Amino acid sequence: MKRLPILMILLIGLLVFAGCSSDDNDTNNALEYTLTVNVADSSGAVEGATVTIDGTTATTDANGIAQVVLTDGNYTVEVSATGYETVTEAVVIDGDGSSKDITLTESTDGGSTDNSTNLITNGDFETELGSEWETWSDAGAVSLAIGNGELVADVTATGGNTYDPKLFQSGITLVDGTDYILRFDARADVARDIVVNIGEQLDADPWFNDIGGNHIKSLNTEMQTYTVEFTADMSVATTGDLIFELGTGEATKFYIDNVSLKEVQAQKPAEYMLTTTVRDSSDSVIEGATVTVDGIDSTTDANGVATFTLSDGTYTVDVSASGYETTSQSLTINGADNSLDFSLTTATSTGTTDGTVTLDGEDWTIWSEGRTTATVESGAVELDVNEVGDAFWKTQFYKEGITVPGAGRYLVTFEAKSNVPRDIRLEVAPTGAAVSPGQFDFRLTDTMQTYQASFEFSGLTTAPLYKLNFCLGAISDASLASTVTIDNVKVTSGTALSTSSLTVNLTDGTAALEGATVSIKQTNTATPLTTDALGNAVFNLENRQYTVEANLAGYQKASKTIVLSGDTTINLTLEEIQATTDPVYLYATDGIPSGAIDLVGSLDTWGTGTTQNLSYADDTDYNPCISIQYGSGWGNVLAYNEIEAGSLAGYDTMKLKVKTSDYPMILVQLTGADTPEFPYDLTTSDSNYTIIDLGNGWKELTIDLARYGDLSGVTQLAIHNNSADQTAGMEILLTDIYFESAQ
Repeated sequence: MKRLPILMILLIGLLVFAGCSSDDNDTNNALEYTLTVNVADSSGAVEGATVTIDGTTATTDANGIAQVVLTDGNYTVEVSATGYETVTEAVVIDGDGSSKDITLTESTDGGSTDNSTNLITNGDFETELGSEWETWSDAGAVSLAIGNGELVADVTATGGNTYDPKLFQSGITLVDGTDYILRFDARADVARDIVVNIGEQLDADPWFNDIGGNHIKSLNTEMQTYTVEFTADMSVATTGDLIFELGTGEATKFYIDNVSLKEVQAQKPAEYMLTTTVRDSSDSVIEGATVTVDGIDSTTDANGVATFTLSDGTYTVDVSASGYETTSQSLTINGADNSLDFSLTTATSTGTTDGTVTLDGEDWTIWSEGRTTATVESGAVELDVNEVGDAFWKTQFYKEGITVPGAGRYLVTFEAKSNVPRDIRLEVAPTGAAVSPGQFDFRLTDTMQTYQASFEFSGLTTAPLYKLNFCLGAISDASLASTVTIDNVKVTSGTALSTSSLTVNLTDGTAALEGATVSIKQTNTATPLTTDALGNAVFNLENRQYTVEANLAGYQKASKTIVLSGDTTINLTLEEIQATTDPVYLYATDGIPSGAIDLVGSLDTWGTGTTQNLSYADDTDYNPCISIQYGSGWGNVLAYNEIEAGSLAGYDTMKLKVKTSDYPMILVQLTGADTPEFPYDLTTSDSNYTIIDLGNGWKELTIDLARYGDLSGVTQLAIHNNSADQTAGMEILLTDIYFESAQ
């Protein structure tokens, strides 16, 4: 046997010692391996998902990949992403790198609970158990403890019902109709089912109110995450209970952790900037253009730019500006900012006689039965009034269906001119609201000026609306055929305009008239006044245009139109009414009787499509007579529009013969009287009128005119059918229409 040299022996010993030292070091510093997690949904990789393993988090890249360095062992991988259900799976690291594929499914409610409040108290069991978690059992038995940060429910016996025993938390505030998601981690020493219930436990029959249903969950011996989604039904219940039913199955220990109950909150989609730039045909920017996207309006700034914040989708972008044609473009936002350029062309118009006119980007309506043509030039509407007609409403330019912002005082402002100085009237006509006042008159000049009036909305009902209506018919003697220009119509909240005093002095030409009534038209805020011993009545009014009317028994009514701009005094002279006994006729089958006064003029009908025959010859009793047949539109009316003011003063009775089977009532209107209209039932009489049956359907109506008050200002007579339900062809016959005096 050969001997090894001493030096070699020492060297071998040193190597052995070094090898032993290296093994000990490997034991104290475990080897690390890379776990690669691949996250995808049904269409491909999911970027930005959060991967959590043993307290370490990583975020997936554009390829859906996240990597975490781990030592050997058993781990739980949790993957969450906005808009997806959270997924929890187990993974084992055993001496080598590994990969795990996770497939996410979209959240069925399209929402997330990441930022909402957990409604469960001590659901992570990081604090000692208090009264928040309770148990109940009958034949079963259960005890609670916390171990390793988990709730341990030790079921030593189970009853014959799933809820014997049960673990629960009560007094949870839930909102009816709201979506919630429940999450919890759980395992059991023996794999078995449990029932998760959301409801309200009661101390008496019916014992339980269901809120979110019961849900069977199959537990195994490894910790897994479970979810329950429900919509709370609080129609009967007042508060909610979360219940884990642990009965009927094998008695075992249950381990529960990370219990959360949260409201599902809608996710706000990613948003991107849309920049729109508006120019004219000469490439100059347009400030003040209106850009509309998805119902949202924005106004271009001094650089012609308007911006919007939009999520992905396809949109229509509309652009309008005063004096330019409206245009639009389609745009798709797809994950990035975008921009659109618009070039507007100058608006042209061939004119509209009856229909829709666009002014300042809004639709207005012109109605005139061909009397007026409307065109839009340089952003303003020009109304060429060829004929004023015989009533103030014969030409109307209006916008209706405007929402009343709320009760309070408002200012209406507009700019206007007329090539011939004339009066126009602006009506504020509300639906579902009271307004004071409702009419304003203005005298236009040939220079564009700003006009204002204030009014107040009150008495609002649900969803009140109103209409702005410019009337360009026969308002006064200063209502002439002309071209009227209107622009920049606005209604804003505000205060009353400045005021001035108006003194009205009345005489009979030689002496003051005491006790006369003076009224101010186009306002219902000024109460009529009675003249004093000096014949004066003094008003305090907003500075604008008014019509002043004065009347006194035995005198003809007098009126005057003024424009109030400072303290003013006007003088009115009332003429005494001369007694008359001659009847005044409008129409008679046998002609105007000898000695009677014939009110020569034209008879008209206001109803659209209504036909009038003044020589109707098919009636056997009165031939000829007047026949009015309803067509469509506003109504079935006979109108006499040329009564001279004062012509009916002193008359106390009106008579007419009428025949109709379609209308049980008629309405007689005397425009300019104190009380201008009353209805009359053709089947009966009362203290104000009498009905005589003449046979064959004809009735004679005799009216006591005292109910109308002063007739000296009457300029128009109208006989209406007074029926809301009308169909084409309905007919009314009239004859022998006259006024008489008892003197």
